[in-house]
Amino acid sequence: MKTQLYKQGWEQAMDYAEYRSLIDDLLAADKTTGKEQSESLVAFTQLNVHRMNRIGKTFRPTPGVVEQMKSAAGQVQLLTLTEGWCGDAAQIVPVVEALSKATGIASRYLLRDDNPQIMDEHMTEGGRSIPITLVLDKQSFDVLGSFGPRPSVAQTKAMAYKAMKAPKQPYSALTKELQLWYARDKQQAIQTELVEVLLHAFHLER
Repeated sequence: MKTQLYKQGWEQAMDYAEYRSLIDDLLAADKTTGKEQSESLVAFTQLNVHRMNRIGKTFRPTPGVVEQMKSAAGQVQLLTLTEGWCGDAAQIVPVVEALSKATGIASRYLLRDDNPQIMDEHMTEGGRSIPITLVLDKQSFDVLGSFGPRPSVAQTKAMAYKAMKAPKQPYSALTKELQLWYARDKQQAIQTELVEVLLHAFHLER
């Protein structure tokens, strides 16, 4: 059963401290998470560590969002598929963790490449895009909803790039545009859309 798949995933998943420690340990060996290894992915991971550190220090969840999410505390938990080299994950995962701490909703993290069975249940336009945050029923481990791989505005930008005909700008131009958007948005869309998914799924099931 798929619920058993998510239960096993939850039991094997890392907490945030373990996830960050894994990334740091791999970087110390000039490596990153995932099956693919390259100098560029290691460089992206190093940059992402700085992003996660900055967001961890500066982001504070909006009180209204925290109060809304607390209504689901004790009923749900958040399981996020991620990788250390992913620029979108560096923006989103620290927000998920901050909301988890502020609301008492447990949150854990799985590496995409180590969990293909779960990842392939949550493809985006046929691709294994991350991060994906799954809202799991705390008792049954049913998937009640999901958020990701990006807030809607950022995802629209990514899909527009994907639909462009050749010749088109290099992918690095898109990643730069997305990171600038994240910087201007200051994590507001992430928390707003995540709480919308959580509350919609929670009330839909009940």
